[in-house]
Amino acid sequence: MIRYGILFAIVLISIVCRLIATADSHLIPGLGSMYYPLQVRCLLERGTLGYSDVPLVFWIEALAARIIILVSSMPVSDSIVFACRLVNAIVPSLIVIPVFYLTLSVSKSNIHPAYLAVILALSVLNPSVLVLFAIDFDKNAISMLFVYMTLYYLWQFSTHRKTKELVMAAGSVILTLLTHFGCFSSLFIFLLVFTFVTGFFSISKIIKWFHEPGIRIVFITFSLLVFILLPFLLKLYDNQRFLHLISYFSDPLQIFRNSFFMLICQGKLIWDWQNLLYLIIINSFSIMSIILFFRIRKRMGKEQTIFYLSLVIWFVLLSNPFINTAIYNRLLFISLIPLTVITIFIFQYCRKPVRIPIAIVLALLLTLTVATSGVRRTYISKEEYLELSSLRTVIPKPSSTIVLAQHRLEFWTSWTLRIKSGQLAGIKPYEYPKYSQVLYVVQKSNQFQEEIPKSASLIHTGRYFDLYKIY
Repeated sequence: MIRYGILFAIVLISIVCRLIATADSHLIPGLGSMYYPLQVRCLLERGTLGYSDVPLVFWIEALAARIIILVSSMPVSDSIVFACRLVNAIVPSLIVIPVFYLTLSVSKSNIHPAYLAVILALSVLNPSVLVLFAIDFDKNAISMLFVYMTLYYLWQFSTHRKTKELVMAAGSVILTLLTHFGCFSSLFIFLLVFTFVTGFFSISKIIKWFHEPGIRIVFITFSLLVFILLPFLLKLYDNQRFLHLISYFSDPLQIFRNSFFMLICQGKLIWDWQNLLYLIIINSFSIMSIILFFRIRKRMGKEQTIFYLSLVIWFVLLSNPFINTAIYNRLLFISLIPLTVITIFIFQYCRKPVRIPIAIVLALLLTLTVATSGVRRTYISKEEYLELSSLRTVIPKPSSTIVLAQHRLEFWTSWTLRIKSGQLAGIKPYEYPKYSQVLYVVQKSNQFQEEIPKSASLIHTGRYFDLYKIY
């Protein structure tokens, strides 16, 4: 009962912290947070997304919004925003469930409650899930749930050899793909690593497995899904990311260009102290996980060794600073997934002189994260929101007009004005004639202003926004 009490407490703390982050606002805080209500509104009104993307999170949020609309008297817009808040607070908090059962399975239900609490807290109260993904990146946080589910079912399959568990793992992979491409890419790396490590340790057993018809069918089906259906789904829902992925196949070395490490050595990259500290902590744990593998490998069975080594290699690949900075910034935060699962093995197989200091350090870091999390501010203030809403009255023919804006602001513009919006770089001059007019809105409080086209003419100025006509 103590274990389930800990599980319930961590879920509750996570939900409360995530709700507090969005509590003091009529809108969702964050830079691009209005992307989610905007997509949901398009789904409810038109049955399609407003922007090409993998759809699962928006389907979930649209379903929640539809229920709220049916059972309450809230306006539709408020219902949509509230639904997005609820989904973002509740669903990522469920990460602790697969982590809980994975911990019990690895430890054979023989883990101290204090260590269990640290592991569960690490899964949802870490800086990635609780801070970065609390307001702006619903897809990232929710997809991490499906990654953990994949790891749990893969672990179960590696220890019990049941076809059902392999099917569940494959289903979790599909859910990850339909949620977030970045997390799916990271998970795919782990699956490749796990396959190679398993092959290295168990080549004779693998051959024996394939004599079983059920295993062969599942493996062939899974392979077809990975190499045929998954690229097709990606191209269908997000052609831009599909083309981006293809570019890496045509030029693999670009993954190492402009690496985080090289830019720091050249003095071209400056991070604030919080991010640098985060980088140092993650890479310290990465190095420690390698050292501990050689310390505890003799205490583990073959399946445990394969799984732990695969996690360590995956962790190192995600957290190392020698890859392209744009990719590294995303993978570093996802690296909390292998760290959490590695911690399960550390608490199970390391001795007390190692376990206790690690548990204390993690507990202090997580306590600090929770203590410093709180109400987050919106990208635009209430006053700015009201003024932005009023701009529709000065726009003739809004149904055939497009209003361009800096990245992130375009979502707020489209949501507020109920008008087609995009980025300045996302539409070419030869496309302008498709619209009755092309406008550009400038948020005066934005300290990182992009250059306004020289041909643009100012048609409206307000306290917080200026509106220009480009075409």
